[in-house]
Amino acid sequence: MTPEERRKQEVADECAYLLKLATDLKTEVDKVSKDELSVSVVRKAAELEQTAHKVRNGTPLSASNEPGPATKEGKAQ
Repeated sequence: MTPEERRKQEVADECAYLLKLATDLKTEVDKVSKDELSVSVVRKAAELEQTAHKVRNGTPLSASNEPGPATKEGKAQ
């Protein structure tokens, strides 16, 4: 697999992970009333935002190429 093909697959995997995060976030938001935000909703939104920045900037999500929770060290600048 060429580096270009590998990166293309990484982007596809990262985008699939973003879709999962967005779906999970919507499910959580739908569970709470319109005037409330739970801690889990805020955390999921932050993880979604960090992951989106990584995808946009071309930074792999992890060394093992498996999406996981965003960490402070991996935060895009």
